[in-house]
Amino acid sequence: MSAGLGSSPQLALSKGRLRLWQRRPQASVTMVDAFLCTWKLSDSKNFDDYMKLIGVSFATRQVASMTKPTTIIKKNGDIITLKTQSMFKNTQVSFKLGMEFDETTADDKQVKSIVTLSGGKLVHLQKWAREDTCARAK
Repeated sequence: MSAGLGSSPQLALSKGRLRLWQRRPQASVTMVDAFLCTWKLSDSKNFDDYMKLIGVSFATRQVASMTKPTTIIKKNGDIITLKTQSMFKNTQVSFKLGMEFDETTADDKQVKSIVTLSGGKLVHLQKWAREDTCARAK
């Protein structure tokens, strides 16, 4: 995913890796504000293996592997909204940092999620009956 100018951090997904671009935060913005922008997936590695590991069906994996989603991160007060758009499916979730919330993933899995800031990274942990997954953006 790409956003403006800056460095090239990574969004790591357990067994897979998604690369993204991120703008560098300015001194006057909070750490969360550094993530507020539009992100475009530029490339991913081992994503099919990751989806297979968490039980995503073959057909869904084939479509998802070819999708280059755009994610828009916005904030209204202390509520953060992640809106992901792709030809496959659009999703939107709103939450408060550090507070657990219910989420429906792009493959329609019902999960309990929590998003936190840790070491300059936005960490999204999803829990469901089978296992946990964690995505980190820095």
